[in-house]
Amino acid sequence: MRFFVSARRNLGNLGRRTKLIYLCGLLLSLYLALATTTVYVGDGKKAATEEMRLHGDVENLYEASAAASWADAPRWWIGPWNHPNAGYYRPLTSMLFLAEQKAFGTNFRNFNRISWLMHALNAGLLYTLGFLIVRGQPLIRAGAGLIAVKFFATSASSYFGAPRCLLDWWPAQNDPLCLIWALASLILLQLYLIRERRSLLWCSLFAFFLAVASKEFGYVTMPCAICLIWYHRRRLSSEMVCFALLAATMYAFRMIVVPHALMPPPFTGIRVLRGVREWLGPFVLQLSAGTYWPSAAAATALLLCQAGFRFRWRWWIPGALSLASACLFAEFSTPGGSWATVFIGDGWRECAADIFYIMAFVLFWKYRAEEPGMAICGCVVVSFIPILGLKPTWYYYLPGAFFALAEAVYFACLVRFARDLWTHFRPRTRSAEALPQPRDSVVQI
Repeated sequence: MRFFVSARRNLGNLGRRTKLIYLCGLLLSLYLALATTTVYVGDGKKAATEEMRLHGDVENLYEASAAASWADAPRWWIGPWNHPNAGYYRPLTSMLFLAEQKAFGTNFRNFNRISWLMHALNAGLLYTLGFLIVRGQPLIRAGAGLIAVKFFATSASSYFGAPRCLLDWWPAQNDPLCLIWALASLILLQLYLIRERRSLLWCSLFAFFLAVASKEFGYVTMPCAICLIWYHRRRLSSEMVCFALLAATMYAFRMIVVPHALMPPPFTGIRVLRGVREWLGPFVLQLSAGTYWPSAAAATALLLCQAGFRFRWRWWIPGALSLASACLFAEFSTPGGSWATVFIGDGWRECAADIFYIMAFVLFWKYRAEEPGMAICGCVVVSFIPILGLKPTWYYYLPGAFFALAEAVYFACLVRFARDLWTHFRPRTRSAEALPQPRDSVVQI
C-alpha cells in the first residue's frame, strides 16, 4: 500500500503537460511494439506433436507443466524449476508455463500471444526508463524514450532477430519475463534516486529478485543498478551494497537448492574477442575485410571539426580537409585502394556510420555530468557478458534493450550539442563586430 501511495504522490508532482506528453508517448510505444511484431507471432497451424518433434525443449517443458499442479508451485521457489533434469532456478517462469498449459493446452499460438503482450509491456517499460533517465524538456525525454522503443521493439533494431525469434517460439518466454522485472527494478531505482523515498528502493530490490527468479540473466540488473547509482551519487553508497548483497545471497541460495546447477560457458579469450566485436559496432565488418580508411577518415574528420571550432575556421575548410584526408587514406591505407573508393559503393556510408559511432562516445563523455551516457555504456557492456559464449538469437533480447537505451541517451546528447552549437554561432550571425566572442568560449567536442 505504501508503494502505491508513494507512486501516486510522485505522479502528482508532475505537471499536466509532462503527464500528457508521457502518456501520449507511452501509448505510441505500445502501438509500435504491437503493430510491428504481430506478423511474427506463431501461426498456430502446426499440430502439437509436430511442434514437439521439432524442438526438444517444447516437449520437455510442456510435459513437465502438464504433469505438475499448483500444489507443486511452492516447491519451485526452493528448488529447480518444473523440468526435473534442468539445472535452473526459475520459479516464476515455471509458474507462467504451468498457467499457460492449464489455460491453453496445446494451442501454442496463445502461448506466443502471451510473449507478444510481454514484448509490448517491455516496450512501455523501456520508454518509461528512457523518459526518466534523460534530462531536459518533456518533449526531448519523450523523443528519447520513443527512439529506445524504435531500436528495441521494431524492425529498425539491429537485434530485431531476437524479438522475432522469441515471438515465434514460446519456450523463450523467460527472456521477456526477466526483462520486465529488470526494467521495473531500474525504473523504481531511478524514481528513488530522484525522490529519495525508501519504499521505492525496497520495491526496486524486490523487482530485482523477481528478475532473477525468472531467469539467471536477471543478475545483470545488479551491475546496471550500480551504474545508475554511481551516475547520481558519484561515490560508493549503501544502495550499491544492497544490490550487491541481494545478488550474492540469491546466487548462494541457487547453488544450495539446485543440485548440478548449469553454469555459463567459461570466460575464455575467444569470448573476450566476441565481446569486442559486439562493442565495436560498424568497425567490425570494415576491419575484418581489411578496409581501414573509413575509420581513419572518420576520426580525422572529427579532429578537423574540433580544430575548426577552436580556431574559428569557415565551415568549408574542415569539410575540404576531411574530404582530402579521406581520399588519401583510401589511396594509401588499403592494399590496391584508390581515392575514387570514397565516391564509389558504400564507402561514404561506412565513413558516416563510423563518425556517428565515434561521436556517441565523444558526446557521452562531454555531457557525462548532464546525461547518463557513460552509465548506460556500462549497462550495455555488462548485459553482453553473459551471452558471449551462447549462439541462439533470442539471447540478444535483453542486451538489445540496453543498446536501445544507449541510442535514446545519444539522442539527448545530440540535442544538447546542437543547442550548444546554436548558442555559439548565433551571435556571429547577428553581428560579429557588435558582439565579439572571447577566444576561449568555443564548443569543445
